[in-house]
Amino acid sequence: MAKGKRAGGAKGTKITLKMAKNALRVTPDGKLRLDLSNVGIATFPKCLLKLRNIEELDLSRNKLKIIPEFIGQLTGLRWLDCPKQLPEQLPESIGLLGSLLYLNLCNNNLDSAGLSPEIGSLRNLQVLNLGMNRLNALPPTLQTTSSPPSFQKGQARPVGDTNTLSFMNNLYT
Repeated sequence: MAKGKRAGGAKGTKITLKMAKNALRVTPDGKLRLDLSNVGIATFPKCLLKLRNIEELDLSRNKLKIIPEFIGQLTGLRWLDCPKQLPEQLPESIGLLGSLLYLNLCNNNLDSAGLSPEIGSLRNLQVLNLGMNRLNALPPTLQTTSSPPSFQKGQARPVGDTNTLSFMNNLYT
């Protein structure tokens, strides 16, 4: 075995509470933002549950394969950025993030079965980015919300039959 390599493959960076606290920033509009982008996380850090006042969480460009059920305990989240991961499905607890305004799940490995119907419970959601996934339908619960989220330019968007998606050129099918 090569020096410095572990048997069983890379496990990713382990984030401690101290590391997470050091990555906290206050945005110009006074929101508490935790930027853990591009740090090599392979498992969702459970220590984040001790930082319940986080309003913005950036987990982009990591190695997460699973977004755990306990993410639903971060009920103050208003912004969740999770592009360029490899999760194949969202946990049901995603629907507990009632304050969520922005959800970026682009460039992942999500298919229609992995897009939890509970995403329709996000009544405050204004922007949902699902580009570059393997989707061919949205959950009916997302289509029946009183004010469905907007889809960013270049993203999948509902057309015609409310359970059918029209794909832009950059969306993988």
